[in-house]
Amino acid sequence: LAIAYPSDGERVNSNSITVFGTAADAGRGDSGIASVTVNDLPAAGPPVSGAETAGWSRQITLSEGENMIRVVATDGSAAGNATAQQITVTYTVPDVTGPAVSIASPLDGATVTLDRIMIVGSASDAGRGDSGIASVTVNGQPAPGGLDDGGGTANWNLEVALSRAGANPINVTATDGAGNATTISLTINYP
Repeated sequence: LAIAYPSDGERVNSNSITVFGTAADAGRGDSGIASVTVNDLPAAGPPVSGAETAGWSRQITLSEGENMIRVVATDGSAAGNATAQQITVTYTVPDVTGPAVSIASPLDGATVTLDRIMIVGSASDAGRGDSGIASVTVNGQPAPGGLDDGGGTANWNLEVALSRAGANPINVTATDGAGNATTISLTINYP
């Protein structure tokens, strides 16, 4: 009995995997393979007779964290001799949620009298994948302080030049360590 996939200790980011491998009774009685089960569920492939090798597979659903996978091959003899192998696979839920980002100052719609203004805020991936903050940009420019590991908070700020009289859009994008991005916007009025 051999498990080809997954390997023992493997980490996967999908909760549905196909476990597959081979089983043979060659040199052990040559009575063939009557059945293979994966976690007590029948696998596709067997039966085979004599010394033939049976290719088998079974799709299973994993729970978050460590999952034990037990494969049992039973030969075709009257005794129904069985051989088992057990492996452990860890399923990690992929981070597909963008980080939380907020602008503390200035307020949306504020009117300012200077053509340069400090944009201040924070970003966090806490409870949203906890993959950290890889970057924060303000109108495409990297904001200092826009980095953090795990579930902490990145406190960022950047001085921006207002490009015209009237409404000036400010776009802030925070990107987490998994590449998920969240963009928020505000408008600053410059007379």
